[in-house]
Amino acid sequence: MSFFSKKEHEPETSGTGETLGSRQVKELKARTAGTDLPPYVARQVTNELDRLEKTDPVAAEFSIGVNYIELLLSLPWFKETRDNLDLGRAESIMSSHHYGLELVKTRILEFLAAKTLKKQEKSRILIVDDEEVARDNLRHFFNSQGHTVEVAANGVDALQQVEKSEHFDILITDLKMDRMDGLTLIEKVAKASPETNVIMVTGYATVSNAVDAMRKGATHYLSKPVQLDELKQTVEEILHKQKKLQVSQGPVLCFSGPPGTGKTTLARVIAGSTKSRFVTLNAVLTGVADIRREITGARDARSLQDKRTILFVDEVHRWNKSQQDALLPWVENGTVILIGATTENPYFEVNKALVSRSRVFQLTGLDESHLAEIARQTLEDKERGYGRWKVEFEAGALEHLVNISAGDARSLLNALQLAVETSPESFPPEPGSVIEVTMAAAEE
Repeated sequence: MSFFSKKEHEPETSGTGETLGSRQVKELKARTAGTDLPPYVARQVTNELDRLEKTDPVAAEFSIGVNYIELLLSLPWFKETRDNLDLGRAESIMSSHHYGLELVKTRILEFLAAKTLKKQEKSRILIVDDEEVARDNLRHFFNSQGHTVEVAANGVDALQQVEKSEHFDILITDLKMDRMDGLTLIEKVAKASPETNVIMVTGYATVSNAVDAMRKGATHYLSKPVQLDELKQTVEEILHKQKKLQVSQGPVLCFSGPPGTGKTTLARVIAGSTKSRFVTLNAVLTGVADIRREITGARDARSLQDKRTILFVDEVHRWNKSQQDALLPWVENGTVILIGATTENPYFEVNKALVSRSRVFQLTGLDESHLAEIARQTLEDKERGYGRWKVEFEAGALEHLVNISAGDARSLLNALQLAVETSPESFPPEPGSVIEVTMAAAEE
């Protein structure tokens, strides 16, 4: 019954004596060396090739590994393309190359069509005024400017439209109206549709009314009688800022790493380099009221100073659902740019809704050479450090401070401050004085 007998497999060999399996691995190595791959992909391919060298070429795992590597090598790494929204071309390509995927093709075409429509979408304006003539004139004017315009006779009707209909880019409202005045409307719209910009136009213009309107969420305040050119310019400025914010919006940033690796410092550098307003919150100590206060400040900075706000949240892994719900709408509409910091693994500890919107950066602990450089700069800096004095360390004392800091720059700076400022009889001594730091002082 030779049909059931086991037969030892003889590996196929080429004319040079090497097996076909080893030749395949050799060819893949050559292709890998000639392909520009991201470092993490190159490491993955190298590991897979090492595994293939130890795998029997007859085994299914060998073929799977070869196919996997060939797939990685064929992907268009470092190549970018721009969207081509020619729907007819897209459909013809998918019909000729992707048989049997009708549902997938339909979804892709729907997506491309939606992007096309989005680019062609008109700005939506809601005009609220209890005078019919004023409503109709403004509707006619802004329709002629290419906008989609809806109208309401009072605040109650306007709020119903905001809550039930699609997003409005701009709300233009009067102050004194029946059933619901303009200030109440602004406050309710800010909660129902945070991304809607509000222009208040009133014949009862006073400083206190203007301040109240801005505090409740209005971005502009104009006095009647208003010139159409002035109102048109205000609308155009708002829409221009919205487009800038849409372009500048990016994902939430999340810095993950041990203490003292520069998470807060890096966030401050980003704020400084982008000329943004910088605000810090601690997730443990912050409540919803604190978040709303900072959002109000961010809106004021955007409307009055045309300045973005970077909101830095420390210990973001402690963020709860109520805090998240109070903040995320304002992150998504670009009112604030969120940077979170955590010492934990964000994929396990940070709220999933935040992680899904985040670009995570892993910061590693500093090594001793980095810490020694930080200590040197601190001792030489005459404005923020100890450069005004001659600080001398006993042999091994500074190295001891670096060693016990364990990669934490903040810990090193605290230890350095304690050692330097407690060594003289009183601090600060006269500029140019010698401060001697002993090993005993460093060890304390």
